[in-house]
Amino acid sequence: MALDFLFQVVHLVIIMAAQQDDVPSGQIGVMAAMFGVGGLLGALAAPRLHRRLRQRHSVLMVLWAMAVLAPVSLTVTNGLLLGLLLAGMAFFAPTANTAVSTYQLLTTPDRLRGRLSGIIGLVSGVSAALGPLAGGLTMERAGPRWTVVAAAAGTAVIAVVAPPSARPWAASPRPRARTAPHRSPPARRRAVGVGPRRGRGMTRGGRRTGCPLSHAPRR
Repeated sequence: MALDFLFQVVHLVIIMAAQQDDVPSGQIGVMAAMFGVGGLLGALAAPRLHRRLRQRHSVLMVLWAMAVLAPVSLTVTNGLLLGLLLAGMAFFAPTANTAVSTYQLLTTPDRLRGRLSGIIGLVSGVSAALGPLAGGLTMERAGPRWTVVAAAAGTAVIAVVAPPSARPWAASPRPRARTAPHRSPPARRRAVGVGPRRGRGMTRGGRRTGCPLSHAPRR
C-alpha cells in the first residue's frame, strides 16, 4: 500500500504549496473539487478500462501518472491547472484498485477472503493516516518542492520495480463463464408397450368404444 501513502503525501503537499504561493482560497477549493471529480470519472470508467487493459498496465498507469504529473505541479501556480493535474492523478486510481482487488479475490481461497479484506482495510487506513503526517513533517523540514520530488521519485521506483513482481498478474485467472451441462437427446421410445393399445374395443384415437362381446364373462 505504498501507493496510497505516496498519493496522500502528494495531494497534501500540492495543496499546501498552493497556499504558500498565495493561490486564492477559492481556487484551492476548486482544486479539491476537481480532485474529487477526477476520482469520480475514473470510477465510472474503471469497468471499461479494466476489461481492455491488463491488470499490470492498470497499476502502472496510476504510478507513472503520479510520477510525471507531480513534478509538473511545481512549475504551475494557477489553481485551475493544479486542479487538472490532481484530477489526472486521481482518474487512474480506481482502475488500479479494481485490478488489485480482482486479482486478490481470484487468487485467495474462500475461507481467507474475510481476513484478507480486513488486513487490506487496516493497511489502507494506516497508509491514509500516515501519508499526510509524513508529508507535513517532510514539508516543514525540506520544503514543498523537495517533498513532491521525493514522492514522485518513490512512485517512479515502484513503477520500475513493479513489472517483474506483477508479471503473474498478466496471466491472472479470469472467471470462467458457466455453461449449461450437455444433455444427449432422449432416445425414441419403441411402440412396444408404450401408449394405448389398439386391440378389441379400442379405436385409433385410443377411445374405448364399449366392451366387446368376446370379453363378456362366460356363464
